Amino acid sequence: MRFCSTIFLLLCCTLTVCSQTVITTIVPREAVVQGESFQVQYVLEGSDKNAVFKTPLFPDFRIITGPNVYAGSIRSAQGTKPVQNAVITLEAIRPGRFPIPGIQVTLNGVAMRSEEAFVQVISVAEASSRQKKENRPGSELVSLYPGEDPAPVIQKNLFLRVEVNKQQVYPGEPVVATFKLYSRLESRSDIVRNPGFYGFAVVDMLNLADQEKGQEKLNGDLFDVHIIRRVQLFPEKPGEFTIDEMEVKNKIYFITDRKQKQPGSTIREGVFGKDDDPAAGKNSQVFETEMHSEPVRIVVKPFPAALPADYSGATGQFSMQTLTSKSELYKNEEGVFIIRITGTGNFTQLAAPVVNWPAGVEGFEPAIHDSLDKKRPVLAGYREFRYTFLAAPGKYALPAIRYNYFDPVRKSFFSLRSDSVKLVVNNEEKKAVAENNSRPAEFGNKSTSWVAAGIVVFCVIGSLIYWIFIRKEPEKELKAIPKPVIRPAEKFLPAAGDTDAVFYRDMQAGIYAYYQQFFMEDKIFGKSDLMDLLAGKIEDSPQLETLRHCLDTCELVLYTGVVPDKTQGEWLEMITGLLNQTGEKLQ
Repeated sequence: MRFCSTIFLLLCCTLTVCSQTVITTIVPREAVVQGESFQVQYVLEGSDKNAVFKTPLFPDFRIITGPNVYAGSIRSAQGTKPVQNAVITLEAIRPGRFPIPGIQVTLNGVAMRSEEAFVQVISVAEASSRQKKENRPGSELVSLYPGEDPAPVIQKNLFLRVEVNKQQVYPGEPVVATFKLYSRLESRSDIVRNPGFYGFAVVDMLNLADQEKGQEKLNGDLFDVHIIRRVQLFPEKPGEFTIDEMEVKNKIYFITDRKQKQPGSTIREGVFGKDDDPAAGKNSQVFETEMHSEPVRIVVKPFPAALPADYSGATGQFSMQTLTSKSELYKNEEGVFIIRITGTGNFTQLAAPVVNWPAGVEGFEPAIHDSLDKKRPVLAGYREFRYTFLAAPGKYALPAIRYNYFDPVRKSFFSLRSDSVKLVVNNEEKKAVAENNSRPAEFGNKSTSWVAAGIVVFCVIGSLIYWIFIRKEPEKELKAIPKPVIRPAEKFLPAAGDTDAVFYRDMQAGIYAYYQQFFMEDKIFGKSDLMDLLAGKIEDSPQLETLRHCLDTCELVLYTGVVPDKTQGEWLEMITGLLNQTGEKLQ
């Protein structure tokens, strides 16, 4: 009897949780274009607790980011409900109609799953064909009705917006700000004042010269959208800062003769000229307006933990490598000690690491070299600090370098540490290039022709001797150039036993560092770079798929906190063998 009561109570609790909690799958209603990204949202209503989301598999799509879980609330007739929203960004791979699987959510030990949805993916050619069939945005707004006030028409159909991807960040964490001009009118717009970004380091991602233009639907209306400027802003210190407004001056043309050419909307930076009115004339009405974007407040939070004593100002996800230009130098020959910081983050704010030179070595201030992809939402690439040094003859171990950075995703400080670098400085000086012996001018003038003739005769005779007597002899064995030493995977991968966040972070960095030794001329910034390089060298697709699965697992653990399907030891054993096997194929 007691057992039956327990079962009944658990059943009631389950029904109560399910009846109060609803999870919905939201996908784009319109067709998605092949090669473009889109968002899938899983909205959990009625739960203010930390639900556990299990990421589904998307065999027909490529995962770009996510799931990113956001907490909030909604108002309804029944009052305010807590909401959790899990957002996953996908990329459409090929045309067709594909299912979007529901997501599994565990709440109070009860598992629920949202319903499956479908997404229609069309080719780029099909999207272009559909776009041509649509009416040009604003075509119905090229003229005014008799007596109509143009002010509200302009205000509704021509405006400026600024969008930011986040408004609360840590120092060094990037904010992407995009300034857009929306238009459904025939117009000419000039930027008369660019915004100020006080308190931020600025990296331009896109500006007016890139001519980035598209279309967006707002409230059912199709707008021409000009991307005026897109920047990455890296806050320098905690506090509240403001992205100032951008000011734009506009000329709007309402056509009175429908046969007149309709030029569309354009934007530039500068001041209106006297002859810049191709749409103006006796058959058009011209109105001038000024507008500005709204200022945006950015809150820069203090770091959640005390700063390490040697904090460098780095915020992001990084790895580090140290090397020298040459492992063996002549006496009095300059060497270069290179510290390369690779990853994603605020590269422009990175401070040079401190190098404690050993006795006998004199180092100088470093030169900085950057290789960065500024088009990504977070700067990606590497920064090199190149220290020139001189050393007395002897054997040295250039010191291991320690470099601290803050990871805004995991909200913690982490420390990078490199190996020491061996260096040998010989007692022998580098041989200088032999100089021509000077001779008296008169001797040179008299003997030049004889010397030249003798050289020609000598070369001819030497060539004949080579072709007749020497050419048929077997070639002497050339001394093989030693290949660079390839270190095994075990030297790069972490030991099991640490927290999942630390273990999978180090395993991800170790995989990239292991393969970097095979591609010294190409820089590996992330998963896509690595897979592209390996695809051209390794034909075993199962091995590559296993490697991709491992890197996907690292990302899921780091950014979503999911529990891996294998233990750390199992992952370590599998990936060690995989790296060494693929490494043999690359040598």
